[in-house]
Amino acid sequence: MVRRTGQALNNGDEAALSSKHPRPAEACALCGLPLGRGAVGKNFVSDNLHFCCHGCQQVFLLLSAASGVLPENFRETELYRVCVESGIIPSPSAGSQSSPPKDLGPVPPLELSFMIEGMWCPSCAWLIEEVLRRTTGVVAPKASFVSDRLHLAYLPHVVSPDEIVERIGRLGYRLTTRENAGIDHGKKDYMPLAVSAFLTCNIMMASVVFYGLVTLPEAVVRSFSYPVLVMASVVLFYGGLTIFKRGFASLLYRAPGMDTLVSFGALSAYVYSLARMAVGALDLYFDTASMLVTFVLFGRYMETRARQHIRTGMADLYEIARNKVRTMDGRWVRADLIKPGESFIVAEGERVPVDSRVIGGIGTLDESFLTGESVPRLAGPGNSLLGGSTVRHGQVTLEATATAEESLVGRMAANIEEALERKGAYERFANKISRFFVPVVPAVAACTGVLILLSGASGGQALLRALTVLLIACPCTLGIAIPLAKVASVDLARRIGALVRNPEAFERMHTIDTVLFDKTGTLTEGNFSLHGLIHRGGDERSIFSLLASVEVHSRHFIGKEIVREARVRGVRVISTDAFETYEGLGVKGTVGDRDVYIGNRGLLALHAIKLEAALDEEAETLEKKGNTCVFFAWDGMVRGILVFGDPLREKTKETIAYLHGRGIDVWLISGDAESTTRAVAGAAGIRHCKGRVLPDGKVELVETLQRRGHRVAMIGDGINDGPALATADVGCAFGAVTDLIREASDITFLSPDLGKLPKVMELSALTGRTIRQNLFFAFLYNAVAIPVAAAGLLNPLIAVIAMVGSSLTVTLNTLRMSRKGIASVGAERSR
Repeated sequence: MVRRTGQALNNGDEAALSSKHPRPAEACALCGLPLGRGAVGKNFVSDNLHFCCHGCQQVFLLLSAASGVLPENFRETELYRVCVESGIIPSPSAGSQSSPPKDLGPVPPLELSFMIEGMWCPSCAWLIEEVLRRTTGVVAPKASFVSDRLHLAYLPHVVSPDEIVERIGRLGYRLTTRENAGIDHGKKDYMPLAVSAFLTCNIMMASVVFYGLVTLPEAVVRSFSYPVLVMASVVLFYGGLTIFKRGFASLLYRAPGMDTLVSFGALSAYVYSLARMAVGALDLYFDTASMLVTFVLFGRYMETRARQHIRTGMADLYEIARNKVRTMDGRWVRADLIKPGESFIVAEGERVPVDSRVIGGIGTLDESFLTGESVPRLAGPGNSLLGGSTVRHGQVTLEATATAEESLVGRMAANIEEALERKGAYERFANKISRFFVPVVPAVAACTGVLILLSGASGGQALLRALTVLLIACPCTLGIAIPLAKVASVDLARRIGALVRNPEAFERMHTIDTVLFDKTGTLTEGNFSLHGLIHRGGDERSIFSLLASVEVHSRHFIGKEIVREARVRGVRVISTDAFETYEGLGVKGTVGDRDVYIGNRGLLALHAIKLEAALDEEAETLEKKGNTCVFFAWDGMVRGILVFGDPLREKTKETIAYLHGRGIDVWLISGDAESTTRAVAGAAGIRHCKGRVLPDGKVELVETLQRRGHRVAMIGDGINDGPALATADVGCAFGAVTDLIREASDITFLSPDLGKLPKVMELSALTGRTIRQNLFFAFLYNAVAIPVAAAGLLNPLIAVIAMVGSSLTVTLNTLRMSRKGIASVGAERSR
């Protein structure tokens, strides 16, 4: 994908391009950018025109047709506009709008995104970044082992995308566009392994004569060495070519990794065998070198398959984010070209590409991919649909309400990618150990070989012992122990409708011992309905006219309910001046010459407004029954009470019982009155509660509990809970589908189903166990294997098998976690 990140130079836009006034050879004949190394040329009629890239050349062909002459208004054509917007060609007239970055030269960069195939561990990502960082014309490359993605910016007049792809290809990695991600390349990937495995089996059978297992004349035994040499050469320099490329490239860039160790090990055995073969000796180790390459290829093949399985859901998410759209005239266009207000059609079995509104037709929608809710819903004109939903039955005509990037599925993809890039303490520690580990292992192997030689052993025995130490080490086990588990857990959480923004906080979720619930909109549905109006004088229509005139400016759900009720009653809404919001207290507005206050007792106290004792007692009686009372006042006196009711959410009691069963203290905190909060807490089965708590008070309570040694999770709806969500050890927001989610939360539940909280806590515990198991095995393996190999208790063949097996063990353990989690999610959805 290519996207414009800056503005191009103004290269004389006032002069239209045509064959009569051709551009000089140093500028592109279409966009006007300077010609770089990616330039192409073509003879058109009598003019030899040059282009900065193939994209500009092809667009020129389409615009000029057979004449070779551009129309004078070519920049006003739909084709040219779409090509510029999609990034196929740069805009030559945008330079006057903004200046390019100072350090990037006169031409601003374009942005590229790739999927990387063939990465084995985090050091691969580091190597790719380092190579690109030293490539002239490439800006800010960022490669991720966790997501297999590469982002970079490049200067089109200095380096071309093809050159970038070729440069990384020389290292043994394959860059593909996002559209090709996850495709099985079949023979291209499998053939080196198949050839190496077949030849290695033959090498092993032929090598039995070198070990004296078969009694043959020495001349016959020596003759076996030639076919073995040929087969071993094919295995190493065909099957192992990619390994050697990466190994020596990483050494060149001073970032030695697993490929470096394997390359040294295999080539050492191969070169030593060649030297011994040249002097007629029979102690040859071509089989060791071949087995090493073959086992590494096999291990990587198995790990790639496992990682693809683990990331299946992630790939689906990115694919949906790049969906196509059927326009009203039947054409298909990319979703990122659709703008709010444009109409399109989604037929049965197709996915909704962007957030939109139904303007025609009726369909049954399945939103389980996004929210984890398996129950379909019927959607008709006026209903809003989320991008990524599937139309199971029917056909609908939709109007886009957001761009592809701003739609829920686009924001989910961006947030998940951002979350995967964040490294926790365990991961940072493991990466440091891996970086230290790789250069130490060859030193230990060399010392072992020298000591064996000094003890009087032969050169072959010393080589075998050094090779065994070199091959048994596996820093990749440390490197992949956490990233794979993190990918699996983030994807599993998404499957149940929870978006993980902070993986480290997610891993802490199962260690929480105190949970604080906000009341309104979290523990209760937040669907306030007006149960009654108590007032002292005046008629209800006039009262609602005043109240709605103030609340029409409010975004709070209580205000919206007041406005809704006023419209139902058909009362007039008057123009309001000086509207003010008092967070956690209420609102104030001036209607005519009257200041109108709507809020709780805190708002009344703040403005010294008189509340009659009888009215206060009546409000307390209602609040003890779980109602919410909102006072309204003007002229310095409370004029009445609005009485609202808000039922508990489904599964509230079951969720609270689950938390109590885990020994977790549960609190209910709210800005409502103490009596109302206490009544709701009692209905939900919560023992601790606190009412009349402002946003700052929620933060204070979280900090107080933390100072007492508690690990606190804050559960809110994100409206007034941002500071508390950010302060808590884990911040969770429920039901934030339309506003992803308040940057303060660590975990966002895309539906308001409280029953998902226990599932996330169980998944957090499963993730924590898997990470600890992976790290324990990685450290234990290397701590035991290297001394055992140095002591001579293993041979190179066993070392190779153990090395590959260690990485596979970590990968398969994560795969087991993924399958267990998927089975759990499937069971949950079936209920």
